[in-house]
Amino acid sequence: MARVPVSLVAADRVALNQVANLTEEFVLSVTPDFAELSQDEAGGVMRTISTATIIAYGDVATQASRISYESMAVATVGEGFTPVTVDVVARTPELVDPVVGRSMSAYSTARFSEVNAFLATSLSTVVANIYRETMFTNSDLDTRSSGWQRVTDGDPCAFCAYAAANYDSGLGTFDGDKSFHAKCGCDVIPVFDNDPYVTEDLERYRADAAKAREIILERNSVDRANNRTLRSKDYYKMFPKNAVNTENLAAEMRRLGQYKDFVPTPYV
Repeated sequence: MARVPVSLVAADRVALNQVANLTEEFVLSVTPDFAELSQDEAGGVMRTISTATIIAYGDVATQASRISYESMAVATVGEGFTPVTVDVVARTPELVDPVVGRSMSAYSTARFSEVNAFLATSLSTVVANIYRETMFTNSDLDTRSSGWQRVTDGDPCAFCAYAAANYDSGLGTFDGDKSFHAKCGCDVIPVFDNDPYVTEDLERYRADAAKAREIILERNSVDRANNRTLRSKDYYKMFPKNAVNTENLAAEMRRLGQYKDFVPTPYV
């Protein structure tokens, strides 16, 4: 057995939350009153703040994540791998553009009271994802690692509960996707020897995900029987909720209860 110690999982979550919160606090402290700026001025200020924030706090995030990965790896399987950081500066331009674009949409519709919070949340999410990306990168490079696993904060939306439950042999891949929404409480940890971090919460997510799949398949069996002449693409146009996909599975899990009442769109 080579399971990451509970104490280090908790410490990793604290580190992730700290860097995300510090990022948000910083952005809120430096953003101006956008109602007083022209559109060009607002866009320029957003780009300047976004670039500086991602470079500075993204570097903090990747360094912290590297240290956390090393602590978890050494405690679980010993020394033998030197974790790396991600190149934040090289990634910054591609990360800035979506943040500015989304924030400008709030500005352009005169939702000035929302712009500062939206920019802060967006950049906090980007920085948190840099932390997670560092975990992904080291899990891929470390030959002793079986992969990575999504761990929720214990109070997830159905989207995240399904993502956490949907792993194969300890690999916490979400249909091959590494998506996390704004204010996401999910952490990422490495898995060694196919021995994932299993909690009562995870068992509940997996049970609910299985029930959700059964519900959709049962609904399909009835509707298919009553619409045998429909081609597949026409069938799913008529019954879109019968498709076994993330959106529908998460929706059914939400109806089963104990999950936040929304299915977020992946943010970054």
